[in-house]
Amino acid sequence: MKNLNKILFAVSGGLLLGGGAVLAYMQARPQPEFSDLTLANIEALAGGEASAVGCRYEKGSRCYVFSPNGVLVDKVRNAYPG
Repeated sequence: MKNLNKILFAVSGGLLLGGGAVLAYMQARPQPEFSDLTLANIEALAGGEASAVGCRYEKGSRCYVFSPNGVLVDKVRNAYPG
């Protein structure tokens, strides 16, 4: 029984040391920085820009473009190859 306790104590200590090493590595690692262009793209995606809905995969169909408040802005030809 004493040998089992020693083994469990050694395994627990090893896991504790390993976990501490992983935690230290994760905190010391440099965090990625976003470029100005990436930040501008994220803002544009999150901002209130018009979006196209109602497009079909058919030749000659139209796409309806709406503003963020739901007003129809434009009808454009389908960009899908047909």
